[in-house]
Amino acid sequence: HLLLVANTVPLPGAKSAKGSASGAEELLGARHALGRFGGAEPLIEMDHLITCLICDEAETLLRAWNPFLDSEAVKQVMGLSIDLALRVVRIGHARRCQSET
Repeated sequence: HLLLVANTVPLPGAKSAKGSASGAEELLGARHALGRFGGAEPLIEMDHLITCLICDEAETLLRAWNPFLDSEAVKQVMGLSIDLALRVVRIGHARRCQSET
């Protein structure tokens, strides 16, 4: 779910939570998606999101990688990234404690 939210772009004919995208926005979204497919545009992956957690300009970076993210989506992506990182650390700690007993 996290990577799906981070990589969302408006595509022709797709319905979003905000309603229908305008024709120009759909065209830009399709161009961005084709650029990702061709390797010209970045696809946000987990390592990018973890890097953003320690960066002062996380919102700027996320919007550079995906210009279709609004402030609400950036907050959601960062919150989910923090949640995931904390869960991974807790699981690792629990496993280390379990292996010592």
